[in-house]
Amino acid sequence: MDHRIDPQESQNGKNERICISNQFKLFQKHNKAVNPFTPNRILYVILLICSLLLIGSSAFVSQQCFLFTIISGIGCGGLASAVIAWLIDEANAKTAAKKSKLHRQILFKKITDSFDHGLQILIFSAKEHLTDCNDRKWFEWVEDSHKLIETDPSFAKDYLTSLRVFFGDVVESILEIQSQDALLLEYGIIDKTDIDAFKVIISICDMAERDYHSEKEEKLIDHVTTYCGLLRGLIGYSNSLRHINDMIVEPYLYNTAVEKGIMKTNQN
Repeated sequence: MDHRIDPQESQNGKNERICISNQFKLFQKHNKAVNPFTPNRILYVILLICSLLLIGSSAFVSQQCFLFTIISGIGCGGLASAVIAWLIDEANAKTAAKKSKLHRQILFKKITDSFDHGLQILIFSAKEHLTDCNDRKWFEWVEDSHKLIETDPSFAKDYLTSLRVFFGDVVESILEIQSQDALLLEYGIIDKTDIDAFKVIISICDMAERDYHSEKEEKLIDHVTTYCGLLRGLIGYSNSLRHINDMIVEPYLYNTAVEKGIMKTNQN
């Protein structure tokens, strides 16, 4: 059986990767996060100005005239009402934003776990070859693991197998949220940056899976590493996911194995 890669198919894959990279740049340029709980401050400013104008205009009316009482009363009452309503709205917005943040953390825990637990197999394999035991961010584990292949080509199989599982875990966790994105968007749990990022992240993971079926190992290693780089950028773009890039991933699976004597550490 001929296992040679169709040049046209390989070129199509390259074009897809360029398209996704350009799509991410456009998202970054044109989309800005909007806080759905922010009060309509422009409306309150207009109400305050109108109230102050009414109070000011009452100075041109005789205090004995009934219009003075009406104008000054409306102006003072409107000023007080606008200030109180604005303060209440700001307080409610802060409370709603805190609740939204808490709900978002709970909802996105599965995605966060896919970048923590999902990389433990890769980390477990890589730690046998690494010369230090420092904790790293998720993409640093990927980068350092990729570098190991240069000194130990046999590690390539573990690298590719682990990342394939990782891509699958990421897709599964995102699809669970994406299935209810309209409702979550309405209640401010997610925003447009999240929805845009979800779509492209799934596309990246799907492309990675296709490459596993079509690309040779040497090209596949570079491709999946590139996909991880794109994931890092999209995660940094999404308001709900960007904390993942700052998260320190501890090699707890490896450390547990060492503590229980299942395997020996090679650290100096």
